[in-house]
Amino acid sequence: MSPLPDLRLRERLQHDAVHGAWHDGPRRYLVLRPDSLMGALRLLDAATRETVFDALALSVQRHGGDSLRAYAAGVDGDVHALIAATLDSAADLGWGVWSLKQQGVALELTVQHSPFAAGWLAAGSDPHSDGLAVCAPIRGMLAALALALAAVPVQVRELRCAAQGHRECCFVAVPAPAPAAGGAGTP
Repeated sequence: MSPLPDLRLRERLQHDAVHGAWHDGPRRYLVLRPDSLMGALRLLDAATRETVFDALALSVQRHGGDSLRAYAAGVDGDVHALIAATLDSAADLGWGVWSLKQQGVALELTVQHSPFAAGWLAAGSDPHSDGLAVCAPIRGMLAALALALAAVPVQVRELRCAAQGHRECCFVAVPAPAPAAGGAGTP
């Protein structure tokens, strides 16, 4: 099912030449070369890089969730149209070709042509940082989508990454385990 025609992000994006900006309604977008972003992450030590990847995923989850709420409002809560709008928007933004499978509240996302994996590889080789799953922004967006669909917190893992030599990237989102009762700070 394809979303309503006015939901295609590439058709909604407006360029403001006076201010040098791209907008989708109130949301501003940025065009940035993936090797520039991922090259900066390659310059970090391993511990810092892991922290930045996690922070980037969380930030995309929070702010990408704003886009998903706008998509959902545009399709009157139609889950299939929301998924289609998300997949279409990912491609419109240059985030690769996404395909999604649902199994209850669990989601499996396959991404072909991830710009993050491609940018990581194009930014150069570092034997201490190769072999990583590097598509943190996609992890964040999948978490936002899973939350929008099921309204429960999720954990997202990147199972395979093209930066590791795989043909495509694969992610899974599953409900987060409930916090243990009687943990520290609990009366």
